Amino acid sequence: MFHQFRRRIAVFALAIGSAFAVVEAPLFGQDVASSAIVQRPQLSSQRAASAVAAAEAAARQLGVGVSISVIDESGNLVREVRMDGASALLIEYARRKALTAVLFGAPTAKLAADPAMARMIGQVPNLLLVPGGVPIRFEGKVIGAVGVSGAAPEDDSRIAEAALAALNTKE
Repeated sequence: MFHQFRRRIAVFALAIGSAFAVVEAPLFGQDVASSAIVQRPQLSSQRAASAVAAAEAAARQLGVGVSISVIDESGNLVREVRMDGASALLIEYARRKALTAVLFGAPTAKLAADPAMARMIGQVPNLLLVPGGVPIRFEGKVIGAVGVSGAAPEDDSRIAEAALAALNTKE
């Protein structure tokens, strides 16, 4: 009886394997030509961690607790930290500052100084037009952004710039 069961399992496995062999190409897709692929630079998690560490050090120097967010060009989170003493709400503010900087490719302090831009951005949900967001560029293209929230607006900008400076050093 046990041998019959094993035989049935083997036949079933063979049948399943054959089914996958028949449908493998259309079910799982096909390779495309390399000319159809666009390669994009991506900020590494390790370098994002270095940026966050530099921002934390700058915040400690100023005696403030902040939230720091590093996002990629699509607005997806790469690294984030809420320092001791920073309000939980600041996490969302840091993300929104970073998102604003990445979408417009400019520091939020610069965008906030332009009244026309301020009116336009003010109409878009989830963006925050307050100093503290800076884009990260590689070979002239925006590949991410840093957002900082929790200190005075000018200090948020300084802390974000410290994070950006850390990305410009060689490791």
